[in-house]
Amino acid sequence: KIAATSVGQIMKENPVTVTPDISIRGVADLMVDNNFHTLPVMEDGKLIGVIGKEDVLRTIMSKAEQKNYNSLI
Repeated sequence: KIAATSVGQIMKENPVTVTPDISIRGVADLMVDNNFHTLPVMEDGKLIGVIGKEDVLRTIMSKAEQKNYNSLI
């Protein structure tokens, strides 16, 4: 895959996507169950964002845990 000359050569034609109204738990479950690190967020057939593993982790961590996490990066 690293030898590909374009994104189109390695992308999936029908990627798993989420909508803005999915719960954070739903996104976390999808990521864990499918070993995804990021998911495109679609609305009305248009890409409106991308949610990543770190976005999910930051959202579900307590403030104390988040402070500890931020000090590590």
